[in-house]
Amino acid sequence: MITCSWSSNLLQYSNYLNYFERTSFTALGKTLVIDRFMGKCPGYENMPVYLDDIHLYPTDGTYNVSAKMVVTRDLLPDLKLVLQLERCKAKEDLDSCEPYQNVNRNNLCDMAKAKKQAWTPFISNTKPEVACPALKGTYNCTHTVFDATPLMVLPISGWYWKVKSLIYEVKENKPVMCVYISGQLK
Repeated sequence: MITCSWSSNLLQYSNYLNYFERTSFTALGKTLVIDRFMGKCPGYENMPVYLDDIHLYPTDGTYNVSAKMVVTRDLLPDLKLVLQLERCKAKEDLDSCEPYQNVNRNNLCDMAKAKKQAWTPFISNTKPEVACPALKGTYNCTHTVFDATPLMVLPISGWYWKVKSLIYEVKENKPVMCVYISGQLK
């Protein structure tokens, strides 16, 4: 069973027109293969927040991640995160995909401020410093190191995964950002 704690780690993977395709990382005898990392989910192309210029590549047992976050308007306070997890029998059998679990996290700004978390390097390495809720602007996160090793011990192998990471403004109950990732642990 997948737990909320590991699902939150997917936050750092989180573009329809400009996306990263196919990379892999090997550790503990397993290989994490990321097939797609999109800063705009299909069907969510007009969100006020999106990732652009995504670069994700394995290096020395970690991933090096760079991306630009574009915020087209000031966000309202009180944000929540919704991870929508789908699992498929195989990448070649996408007709077998089924909803697996939704993971909801309220108080996203409080969560983002927490130290020593999987996403802390991304928050601290973003320039200019990003407020929460985010203000209109362009934010760059360059050459941030992400250690994917903790994902290697999770019970997720044997499936092909599709994950949407949505951020909602609670007051409006509308998504303001959607990031898509797909891949598998072999």
